[in-house]
Amino acid sequence: MKLALRIAFPLLLTLPLLAQQPSPKPEQQQQGVKLPDTVTLDVTVTSRNNPKPVAGLTEPNFTILDNGAPADILSFKPVKQPADEPPIQVYLLLDTVNSNAELVGVMRDRIAEFLKKNSPTLPYPLSFVVLSDKGAQIQKTPSTRTSDLLADLNGIQTQLRTIPRSTGFYGAVERVQISLSALGQFAQFQHDRPGRKLLIWIGPGWPYLSGPDINLTSRDRIALFNNVVSLSTLLELSRVTLYSVDPIGVGDAGTFRTFFYESFVKGLVSYKNAEWGNLTLQVLAVHTGGQVLNSGNDIAGEISQCIDDASAFYVITIPRARGEEPNTLYTIQVKIPDINLKARTIFGYYAQP
Repeated sequence: MKLALRIAFPLLLTLPLLAQQPSPKPEQQQQGVKLPDTVTLDVTVTSRNNPKPVAGLTEPNFTILDNGAPADILSFKPVKQPADEPPIQVYLLLDTVNSNAELVGVMRDRIAEFLKKNSPTLPYPLSFVVLSDKGAQIQKTPSTRTSDLLADLNGIQTQLRTIPRSTGFYGAVERVQISLSALGQFAQFQHDRPGRKLLIWIGPGWPYLSGPDINLTSRDRIALFNNVVSLSTLLELSRVTLYSVDPIGVGDAGTFRTFFYESFVKGLVSYKNAEWGNLTLQVLAVHTGGQVLNSGNDIAGEISQCIDDASAFYVITIPRARGEEPNTLYTIQVKIPDINLKARTIFGYYAQP
């Protein structure tokens, strides 16, 4: 049976509920939004054979291509933590919405393992975020003391409750709504806070809701496109780098879930091609310059690998282009002469006239 989507998620104030009101046209999405004149890039450079960030590069090592054309580098700052810039803030999100009780237990154990391996202190302040049916809840005050964080983690265990929710297709839609609303709210919360934020999402991610059994109308696609524009813009302005760490690990290796997201990472140019897959956790992680780690069993090591991104990176600002049309996708490429090095940063941004 073919399934037609007739709802959207309450992600940001500008996003409609499809079942209740008409969707705005794509060109209406950013009206009234004041964007800065520059784009800030948090650039992580690694060796092609080693995920450890590379420090010590200088501005001449970088060429920034904005929609294929060289961009002026307005400012360049190498950051080596923990010392420079506003302090890095790390958030570990425990996803209980898209995980069963057994998997939540595995996630807690792996997080505890990570903390014990890095005792007594972490290099950056860390906060836990719990995603439940009530949304995302940030736990207590950030801390670098692993003993305090382990106590917080044990406290989270006593708070967790299994809340029944719909199953099947409509249950999947509900999980997508909860997850994306929480991510949007988190980014909104971080908008006026200085510095870079690393959000490490521990969980398999929410459903794709894309495939041959999903029918989308033009109205659906317009709403999805507007959601992509709004969420990607908010994540960019808030300097949130998103990471996807799948606790299923090798149990998921080789399954379609581990690579299907790659069909959507090329970016969304027009509402005509919009799919729910454009808003999956893994795609958003890639587009914010983060990582997708989904086929290993060393979850504690993968968390450390994500946090290592903060140890050395480069903050580069370039002019924000003006689009000939509203919501014009401008892609970013960072070129480095050394072919043994590769760079990660935001995929791009949506320019406005």
